[in-house]
Formats: sequence, C-alpha cells, structure tokens
Amino acid sequence: MTPTSSVRRQRGSVTLMFLFSMTSIMLSLLAAIDIMRYNLVQSRLQSALDAAVLAAGRNLGNLGDSPSQSSQQAWRQDAIGYLSANMPNGYLGSNYDIDKVEITVSGDARTGQQIGMRATAELPLLVAGFLTTKTLPLAAGNTAMRRSRSDLELVMVLDNTGSMDWGDNNDWPSKPSRLDALKSAANTLVDTLFSENIPNSSFSIGLVPFATTVNPRDMNGNKMTRLLKNGSTSPLTSSSWDGCLVDPREAGGYLPTPPKAQNPASRPFAAYARMTRNPYNSSLYTLSTNGCIQTPTTFLTSNKATIKKGISAMTPDGGTVIPAGTMWGWRMLSPDWRGANGWGSPTLPQDRSSFLTKAMIIMTDGENGGMHTRANARYTQFGMPDPSKLTSTWNGYTGTYSQLSAFEADEGSASLPPYGLLYKYANDNANSAQQNANDATSLATLNRLLLATCSAAKADGIKIWTITFSSGANNPVTQSAMRSCASEAYYHAPSSADLQTIFKSIAGQLSELRLVK
Repeated sequence: MTPTSSVRRQRGSVTLMFLFSMTSIMLSLLAAIDIMRYNLVQSRLQSALDAAVLAAGRNLGNLGDSPSQSSQQAWRQDAIGYLSANMPNGYLGSNYDIDKVEITVSGDARTGQQIGMRATAELPLLVAGFLTTKTLPLAAGNTAMRRSRSDLELVMVLDNTGSMDWGDNNDWPSKPSRLDALKSAANTLVDTLFSENIPNSSFSIGLVPFATTVNPRDMNGNKMTRLLKNGSTSPLTSSSWDGCLVDPREAGGYLPTPPKAQNPASRPFAAYARMTRNPYNSSLYTLSTNGCIQTPTTFLTSNKATIKKGISAMTPDGGTVIPAGTMWGWRMLSPDWRGANGWGSPTLPQDRSSFLTKAMIIMTDGENGGMHTRANARYTQFGMPDPSKLTSTWNGYTGTYSQLSAFEADEGSASLPPYGLLYKYANDNANSAQQNANDATSLATLNRLLLATCSAAKADGIKIWTITFSSGANNPVTQSAMRSCASEAYYHAPSSADLQTIFKSIAGQLSELRLVK
C-alpha cells in the first residue's frame, strides 16, 4: 500500500461520515422545525377557537328565546367567521375543513348556557419524505359559560319626551309608538339579564325616565323631600309638589364644573315649580308643576316585576334635556347616595369595586333642547326662575297675555355658565322667526353639559352605552355628542326593529361570559 492510496481511503471515509452527519443534522433540523410549526399551529388554533366561542356567546343574546333556523345559521356563520379570521386556512401549511367545525349550545340564559366549539386540522410534515407518517393531526376544543351577571348595577336612562308618542315614520299619533318600541326593547333586556336563580345575587337594575326634568323617587317610591333645602317645597305646598328637583348652582350662578353627583346630606336642591305672574296684579303668581315629568324613577332593584312595572308606567311628555337624565343616572349608581340621606337603601348603590360593573344605557329620540317656541318654552331641572324678573307679554293678535319662560324672564336661568346660553333669540323681537328653542346655541350649550356629565360619570367608573333612535335623532351633531358620551358603544336605531336588536346586543355584552374548559 502506497502512502497515496492510504490518503485516498481516508478521504473516502471522511466523505461518507460527512454525508451521514449532514443527513442526520438536516433530519434533526426538519424535525425541530416541524415540532415548532406544530406548537405554533396548535396554539393559534386554540386561541382562534377561544375568540370565536366568546364572540358566539356574546351574540347569543340576539337570538331570543325561539330563534328561527335562519337566525341560528347566521349565528353559527358569525362564529365561524371569527375562527377563520383568526386562524386562516393554510397557516404554516396547515389545513382544516371549516364546514366540519362543531358548535353546540345547551342550557338557558337564566341558569347558564354552555357554548362549545371543536375543530380539527392536519399539518403536513417537512420530514414526511423520510417517515411513514406524512401529517400530524391537530385538535382544539373549548366550552364557554354565559349567564346573567351577579355583579352588576345597571341604570337605563330613557327618553320619555313628547316625540316618543310618534311612530317610526314620524306619524302622530301612532300605535305602536316609539315609546311602545322602547318598552318592548327594555323588557327584552330585562328578560335576558334577570336571573333570580343566582345565589347571593348582587345584580340590580334601575330606571331613569327623562324629559326636561327627572322625577326622582327613593327606594320605597316616595318623593325625596329629604333633598330639599330646609326640607321646604316652597313656593309649592308639599301636596302640590310633584317631586321634580332643580339642580343647585355654585357661587356666581355657575353650574358645577366638572359636574358633581352632589352630597345628598347637604340638601342642595330646590323644588321644581312653574310660576306665572298675573298680568293684572304683578304681586300675584300662579304656581304649577308644568314641565315636571310624571313618570318617576325606579330605584335599583333585584325584583324583575318592579323594574317592569316602572317600564310599563312610562308616558311621553315634554322636551329633551339629556343631561338631566344622565345626571340622575349617575346619582343612582353613586355610593355617595346610599343611606338615609340619599336613596334610602342601606346597601345600594354598592361601593366601587373591580369586581362590580356599574353601567348606564342612555337612549334618546331627539336632539337636546326640544322645548317648543318662545311662548311655550319649558323650565328644566337646570334653571329656576327669579320671581322678580318674571314678565308677561301682550299678544295683540289674540288679545291675551302669554307668560315668558324662566329662561326668557331670568337671564340667570337663560344662561348655564360655564356651558353657555339657552334661547339666544328669546327676547329678540327683531329676530322673531328665530325664537325657537331648538336653535344651534341651545343645542351646543346642552351638548356641552351632556358631555361634561358623561365624562364625570365615566371618571367615576361607570360604563356607558348610548343610543339614538329614529329619524328625530338624525342630526349629526346629536349623534356625535352621543358617540362621545359612550365609553363602550354608540348605536343608531333607524327603526323599532333596530332598537330591539341593539338592546339585545347590549344585554349580551352585559352578560357574564367566561371560558370554563
């Protein structure tokens, strides 16, 4: 054997060793990549399935108690859509049959609904050419539980103004009216959320109907005389006072900024009254409660029949001052109003807690301001007339006197500092054509007050959903204000059917939903 032939044999051995080593290394790398791909695809599939089942659970409330086959199919396709959006077929080479995804539902909303999903997939292997196994199977499944919340305080702040007596097509009077549609939608939400089967439930719902005023009642349905300065209903008698209150002002006639829920123990409110001066004797006044909304609030309750009774009692009347309702909705959720000085309940509203959801739904069918023309303008809970400034106007066409409103008679009431003016042209006879309460100035002033109130409530930990309803709320300025007021979602309902769907959707969002498997 020559030295040269020995070297050649050694070189051949090294080559074979190199080839075997590289093959082993490549197989190991491919196997490692396959394991990594498998873990990534399995994790992605499970996460996508979890997102899909939670979305399906949230939307389940929209189906109602007896959904049609087409509604169930649409619900299923929506869940599938969430899955495919988060787990596209072909991800890292995987594939699955979307039509074979299983979705099941059992139970009911009151005792708890279980929503289950299961999906299977295959992952082709990069090392398939070296193994008898060509693919790896993947599977993912889960179960979500949906039930009425046991940790919720909800207040519905609902428009009860005169326009709610109209129909979807602005026909008046109309049956069913917008108010009929609202009652139906609110009752649907109550039916969806309420569960007296939850042990030790802290779930409760309250109701704040509003127009230009709110008529607050305590937990026993009594007028809240305890909130009045010195306990006095002056200038009305206790028997003639209907229960509406006027919000307090601070030094200089300013409304609080930012708005305050107020301390009920300080008795900061005045009794709401309309005062009309006798045109023949300036020292005499006629007192009335005109403008005080007749439908009272319903305090937070865990009794389904009680809240439904409050919804049934709602009647349409008056103009639109949305911040009046928002303010009292906030007060109904503020623990500062718990006890004998406030709503009278020793336990409600509860203290703020990360385990407790405080929520408001605010719904209106019109823009802020709707208080008719100058001669028929209404007082609101943010304005109080000064008797020394009340005047009467002679109408030469009808031969009668007409009483100016508090806003027109009292510059202090016509102004809501620091938020702005109301009735810009109220006393401007040169602009008589513009003496309508629904002017841009009044709208802007009340919208500023609305947004300030919403911001204060949100800063206090309250979640807010807002809704505009029907063509009366098509004003883009109003829709923008309501959108800004919301913390969770804003909706516009062009029709009664849309309103029903929206309330169902909010009920679904308020339901307790969690993965249990």
